[in-house]
Order: sequence, then structure tokens, then C-alpha cells
Amino acid sequence: MSDTTTRTRLPLVTVPNVVLPGATVTLHLGDTRVRAAVEAARREAGGLLAIRPGTPAEGLAGGTADGAAEVGVIAAVPDVGTLPGGDPAAIL
Repeated sequence: MSDTTTRTRLPLVTVPNVVLPGATVTLHLGDTRVRAAVEAARREAGGLLAIRPGTPAEGLAGGTADGAAEVGVIAAVPDVGTLPGGDPAAIL
């Protein structure tokens, strides 16, 4: 039997808190980087998005010295819509 490795590239969003597997999260799409990542996930990544905790100063980078995040989740983006105030949002 041979070992096979499959690599998948996913858009990455940095959020202020840890997102746990199975949690439902509303992601505000006011930041153009976040909106672009969600659109790329829906268009190119089968609706999947990588989410990691961090600070706004870290932007979409962050992580450890080798570029890997210490903790994160892969989230599905089943729906995009608007919040009651009219702001765009994605449900993860």
C-alpha cells in the first residue's frame, strides 16, 4: 500500500477569537479581505474556508515563524446574506 498526500489550498480568514469545530459563526463581510476570502471559498474551494484566531494587526498572515497557524478550523460557507442592519455577512 502506498501513502498518498493530498494538499488543498483554502482561503484564510483571521478572527479575534478561537472558533471551535461544529460552532456556527456569523462572519461580517465589511472588510474587503474577509469578503474576498469568502468569495474565493465559494468559487474555488468547494465552499471551504480556513479560520484562525489572531489580531487585526496580523491581518491574514500571522501564525508561527514557519507560517503555520497554531490552531484553526476548516469551515463550510453554506450561505451569504445580510444582517438586519443591511451589512453583508456569511454564516459558517
